[in-house]
Amino acid sequence: MFSPDLFSNSIAKYDLALYSESKTVKNIILNDYKIKNLNNYKILKLKGIEINSNNFFLKGQDKSYILKKLNKEEDLDLINKQLQLTNWLNTQNIPIPKVISPNNSLSPVVTHNDNNYYLMEFLDGLYYEGFQNSLQNSFEVILDLFKTLESAPKIFKFNQNKIEYCFSSFTKTIEEAESVKSKWKKIFGSNYEILNSSWHKIRSTVDLLLEREDEFNSSSRGLCHIDLHPHNILMRKDRILGVLDFASLLDSSINTSISFSLFKLARQAAVYEKNNTNIESIFPKLIEAYKLFTIRGYLDDPKDFLFYSQVEIIRRLLLIVELNINHNNKDWNNILPVQISALYESEFLFNHTVKGK
Repeated sequence: MFSPDLFSNSIAKYDLALYSESKTVKNIILNDYKIKNLNNYKILKLKGIEINSNNFFLKGQDKSYILKKLNKEEDLDLINKQLQLTNWLNTQNIPIPKVISPNNSLSPVVTHNDNNYYLMEFLDGLYYEGFQNSLQNSFEVILDLFKTLESAPKIFKFNQNKIEYCFSSFTKTIEEAESVKSKWKKIFGSNYEILNSSWHKIRSTVDLLLEREDEFNSSSRGLCHIDLHPHNILMRKDRILGVLDFASLLDSSINTSISFSLFKLARQAAVYEKNNTNIESIFPKLIEAYKLFTIRGYLDDPKDFLFYSQVEIIRRLLLIVELNINHNNKDWNNILPVQISALYESEFLFNHTVKGK
């Protein structure tokens, strides 16, 4: 457990953009934004770990920017709302990059050759690594973010595009997977061994979650950031410089989003501490997190952090399984071992901390 994974590298990596890409980026900036001396900017392309990563880095001497190319299937109405919400959060002192408004347009999204883009300021920091006081400092920012989202104007409430948690779909995917178990080697390839050896764990976790389905369904929903993993948090030393990934601002289960975020950040802190042979030092920090979240009105029982975080882990894990079985879609297979390990790691972190409490 707690081996470094694809989220453990704290430094963003860039390649020089291709000539055709650089030309496109320059045309977009010249046509739609008030940025001077464009020739002084170096145009790079982010080597993202996500399959949908398509970011260009405009590196200047005094100020830099990120130009994000959207996937064609993305909902533009939703994206516009998320970007407007992002700028509202920025006015509420949430550390989040500002989206740059284009010339002569009320929408933050611009179109070029049938592709959609938006521009945001670049924050010069490192991805969250989990060292020193970064875990504790993250708790306060996460709490401020969620409390601020609760007070967001009604125009930012998303009536569609909600993250749905259907426990019966968990059972359905389990049954569908078991019905084709003889084909798993062909379906899952190099992930067959870890999936097969962990299947009992996956199944038993789903059974435990089902016992609390009614409780989950009665828990609060609202605007959340659903994916505060280490690469969506920028740090300067042990302080949060900015929260990233505006597309993860969605209507979802509040307890689940908070618990999963806490797990992902605590997990990375455990990776750091394990490398420094002091993994147990993380438990007092998590106890402090419980106290902070309870004071601010979230999750009265520390044991609930395990339950809600595993709801999200199972949702993501079984979605990958379902994509493989029913759609032959292997785009997210590199994340499957991460989610399987997360089942064991979340138990270790949260159960040990509850005992310590």
